[in-house]
Amino acid sequence: MVNGCAEIADACLSGKINKTSVAYERFLVHLKYLAKRLFKSQELPNVLSRDEEFAGMIKTNFKKQYKCAKHMQDYILKNYAKTISEDEMITLSIHLKKISG
Repeated sequence: MVNGCAEIADACLSGKINKTSVAYERFLVHLKYLAKRLFKSQELPNVLSRDEEFAGMIKTNFKKQYKCAKHMQDYILKNYAKTISEDEMITLSIHLKKISG
């Protein structure tokens, strides 16, 4: 799952990711913990998505990254029959923004 999501990120961001950066390492660590949470049926608490203004700001200002997170969500659902929460989508979008410069 981690590799598949990393490949999606690379494709969405047109290969413009610095794979030696600390931000990219953090992104990979987040994906690993996301996988652990999914397969143990644990979720992040719904804190970010409850703040509609913050969630809206991420969706508006990080459109490309949110769309990429959506591709990851679709990949995870199709290949692992697991869904990720809106909080995970927001968190992934933030990580994607950090690695996209």
